[in-house]
Amino acid sequence: MKSPPDASPPIAGSVRVAAGPWSLEEGWWSDSPADRDYWDVELSDGGLYRIYRARGEGAWFADGVYD
Repeated sequence: MKSPPDASPPIAGSVRVAAGPWSLEEGWWSDSPADRDYWDVELSDGGLYRIYRARGEGAWFADGVYD
């Protein structure tokens, strides 16, 4: 897993532990509905992140960093 060069903070490493997915589907009545699968992951560097995959695009995004 590796984030784009302009990401802050940068995220890179192998997934050691993963929990999920938790699915979210909302806003189906709007012009920009959310349809996502969320995961909490621990990477090889020890960082803990909440990430999600947008089902329609298949793209991955970081949603949060745990301290």
